[in-house]
Amino acid sequence: AAISVFIWAKIINKIGAKKSWQSAILLSVATFIFAAFITSQNYYLFYAICFLSGFAVGADLTAPQLILLDKIKNEENKTSYFAIFSL
Repeated sequence: AAISVFIWAKIINKIGAKKSWQSAILLSVATFIFAAFITSQNYYLFYAICFLSGFAVGADLTAPQLILLDKIKNEENKTSYFAIFSL
C-alpha cells in the first residue's frame, strides 16, 4: 500500500481524486470476490488478492484527503476539518 501511494499520486494527477478513489474501490471489490475461491492448494490466489487489495489501499491513503482539501479551500479552520476526518 505504501509503495502504491506514489502510483496513485500519478493517477490522481491524470484523472482526478474522485475518479481515482472510485477506481480503487472497484478494484477492491473485484479483488475480494476471488477470496471465496481460496483453498490451501491455490495459495497464489491469496498472494494476488493481498497484492491487489494493498495496491487499492494506496488510493484510500491519498484521495480522500485531497477531496476534502478541495472542498475546504476557503475555510478558516482547515486543520479541524482534517482532525474530524481522521477521527
